[in-house]
Amino acid sequence: SIHGIHVQDQDDGTYVVMYTAPNPGEYEVQVDFKGTFGGAEGTVRGSPCTILFEEFVSRDNNTMAGKLVLDALKQDLNFLLEFSRKTSEGISAKVKDETWTNEQSVNSLVSVKEHLNLIEERQEEINLVMDR
Repeated sequence: SIHGIHVQDQDDGTYVVMYTAPNPGEYEVQVDFKGTFGGAEGTVRGSPCTILFEEFVSRDNNTMAGKLVLDALKQDLNFLLEFSRKTSEGISAKVKDETWTNEQSVNSLVSVKEHLNLIEERQEEINLVMDR
């Protein structure tokens, strides 16, 4: 428990946590679930994360419609769009052509497989971005 943290239960499975840092700077925030209501105890997905607290920033920046939140949302959407575009191109690539050598066909299949592997490797990151 840290002094100055206010937690508000939204009664829908979510919580709003408010904290004012004593000084500007970077803080590492870790959220742990205590395993209540039959859930598994452990660190919440996406935690820990580093948060930057700055002086003289309007509180409105941090509201759901504030500049900081909207900028982060735009960044997340751009990331997801770009990842989806590149992945779609990669897994939709032509894998066979009668004019290709065996090596060209194999290289094309390997490229598709690499894109599929990338999806699997980044699944947790993608889920986290989509859940924010």
